[in-house]
Amino acid sequence: MIKSERFTPVHDVVSAKVPTAIDIGIDETLKDYMDVHMKLETDEEMERRAMILLKVEKIFKNFVVEVGIDVLRMEEDDVKAAGGELFISGSHRLGVREPGADIDTICVAPNFCTREHFFTLLKQQLINHSDVTNFGAAEGARVPIMSFDFEGVSIDLLFARLADNIVPPKLDILDDKILIGIDEATEKSLNGPRVTQMIPELMDKNIFPNFLIVLRCIRKWAKCRGLYGNKLGYLGGINCNLLVVLVCQLYPKASPSTLLVRFFQLYGKWGWPKAVQINKIQANPPSLYGEQREVWCQEMNPYHVMPIITPAYPAMNSSASVSIHTRGIMQQEMTRAHDIVKHIITDRGLDWGRLFESSDFFLRYPHYLCCNIVGAGDDEESRSWIGFVESRIGRLPQFLESLPLKHPIHFYPVPSKTIQSANSLCYFIGFDIDQKQAARGDKNIHIDHAVFNFQTRLNDPEKGYRGPKKEGLDFFVEHVVWKQLPKELFENFGGRDAAKLKRQEILISQGKGKVVPVQPENLESTGVKILNSPAGVNVSESEIKETTEEVVKDENGKKRKLSISEENTEIDVDSKEKLETALEESEFQLLLQKENIENDGNGLNISSSTSELPLLSLLAPRNDLDSQERFTRVPNVTWTVLA
Repeated sequence: MIKSERFTPVHDVVSAKVPTAIDIGIDETLKDYMDVHMKLETDEEMERRAMILLKVEKIFKNFVVEVGIDVLRMEEDDVKAAGGELFISGSHRLGVREPGADIDTICVAPNFCTREHFFTLLKQQLINHSDVTNFGAAEGARVPIMSFDFEGVSIDLLFARLADNIVPPKLDILDDKILIGIDEATEKSLNGPRVTQMIPELMDKNIFPNFLIVLRCIRKWAKCRGLYGNKLGYLGGINCNLLVVLVCQLYPKASPSTLLVRFFQLYGKWGWPKAVQINKIQANPPSLYGEQREVWCQEMNPYHVMPIITPAYPAMNSSASVSIHTRGIMQQEMTRAHDIVKHIITDRGLDWGRLFESSDFFLRYPHYLCCNIVGAGDDEESRSWIGFVESRIGRLPQFLESLPLKHPIHFYPVPSKTIQSANSLCYFIGFDIDQKQAARGDKNIHIDHAVFNFQTRLNDPEKGYRGPKKEGLDFFVEHVVWKQLPKELFENFGGRDAAKLKRQEILISQGKGKVVPVQPENLESTGVKILNSPAGVNVSESEIKETTEEVVKDENGKKRKLSISEENTEIDVDSKEKLETALEESEFQLLLQKENIENDGNGLNISSSTSELPLLSLLAPRNDLDSQERFTRVPNVTWTVLA
């Protein structure tokens, strides 16, 4: 296929306007910020990485020879002629030079080397290698992969098995003929280097330096804001690459700062599920001699909510793991980023750091689910189990969709360490209750059922985990309210106290009024009188009783869930100025809209809008429902004000 047919952008240029003097000045401020806060990998480290890749390539080629001679008893000359190539894809191949970034590598092997050989012989060689640490393998993944650190450099190693018994030393990775006779896993593995090699060819060659600047910014922004992780439903490296390419195609002469504005403007308003395409989708080419490959199309994939299509044949959706919930979070963040960048441009490039502020995920929600993936130790079985659950954990919000929760349900793709073991992780989901929806149905929110269904899927004999599972490997979910989150999560904010102030600012920005925690010692001075507290929690002027966890047994000693109706609660205060609400320090939440507080002449009178409000009832299963040892209930109710 000639180049003009292979590289055909879908969209016409929107503007070829060249940068103004002001644009160039703003670009200088962006460059100054990046020089300090987004340092490039040093030349020495890049050379070291190149040497490490040569070592990995040598290990792989020796593996091919071992399979041919020692396992299959082939002639030595035939084995040496068979060859084998190591291809690099992703950010390292493009020259992003992000310190500490993974290197995506693909082992292209002759046909006599099978995936079974790869995940037995080569796997064992890597495990035993003195320079290899943190080894993990996901043989059953959609794209089978081995991940490890080699001399401290993170390597993702994929496997591609060609149909021929010879891999030419200068293999043209873009030649569609290499796809003849290969399996689906190989097709997906080859897609990475094929896409990477096409990217520079799909843009004006003069804009490639600006492409790299913008790409570095988008990657940093996504990581800072908790939006990075392809398998977890957010943006991965390939997604960022393709999104930035399209903006560069539309504005081929624009400066980096202008491209950033255009990026967030474009995708903040993009009409999803309309697909992002940087190259026209090619049908099955005649070079495959009638062999048909699955080429992505919108009609056949109605459940793809944020398709970002790869440019190489066969076209694939690089963002198939994105859900309605993760897309919703990304759209919110795109809109936020666009507003920030517009103000930065208006201010002539002042304070680029605002764009890259840390995510406020751990400040935004009243409820969190702690999703614990437990390993038995620092061993291969634990890493295999954790890797598998990580590849599925991003789907948990979809199991919660039937519950009266506000959308999007926010899954945070950054893991935290836990005290369960040296090799255990915890992912968090933040959410709020949709009070109107909850009032129309069951007053109990049965998160336990959703979690149990998700666990069942993990252990499904056909589609679930099929690797070795030793004793101690586990997955369970716990519910906490904001004040119960581990203090380590607030280090970026300067500690829990500083986070609390920041959280109050967020609540005010959301129109929820000023929130001041009620302390037992100042109840009398504020004139707050709790006449009838919810869920049987007695709150007096001298104490606030906490009941965050309770085990209830019947007369036979069996565990039972609670079903509690909330009674109407009234609070009388003697002045608007003295009104203080208990949002975080008590077991109930009082949400007061200041503009709805009315004084009837006898003081302010605020009451709940319904006599029955939902009680969060959470079962945190470890293995199955029958073996559950405890139920957790948190009567953490949001009360609204009657106008």
